[in-house]
Amino acid sequence: MEDVTLKREYQERMVEELYSAAREEIQNEIDREREELEVALRVARRVAFAVPELPGNRDKALAMQMYDYHMERVWQIDSTQELDRYLQRQLLIDNPIGVKAVLTRAFELRASDMVGKVLAEYPEWEEAYMAFVEASEDVREYSRQPHAFFGAGRLRTPREYLA
Repeated sequence: MEDVTLKREYQERMVEELYSAAREEIQNEIDREREELEVALRVARRVAFAVPELPGNRDKALAMQMYDYHMERVWQIDSTQELDRYLQRQLLIDNPIGVKAVLTRAFELRASDMVGKVLAEYPEWEEAYMAFVEASEDVREYSRQPHAFFGAGRLRTPREYLA
């Protein structure tokens, strides 16, 4: 009788260990996939909202300083009408750095019509911007999948399966 009890305890312990290993493997896979998507999103964001290159400008620090200046200015704008006026001024003086700052703020304000205006003026930015949008949609879609809510942390214990 004692051997049967020991055998049963050993089987239960083995089931628990297998369950624990499977649970850890699932969680690692979920974490790895999420991290890959988040890295791709960060890279796409940096490319989409990077300081644009100015023809003939060799001083990247100056371009970054100008971009920072324009970002400070557009950060204070909360309405799309004001942002549109700022965009028109930057287009009038042919300032791609100011226009890129408007693109960044338009995205933050979720002003898709403003984003469309900017990309219509600078179509060479569209590919990077659309890659960023696609990467953000991938992250959003991944977080909506069932594993995000019912991942390894929500798997039932072996005893619950047997009950």
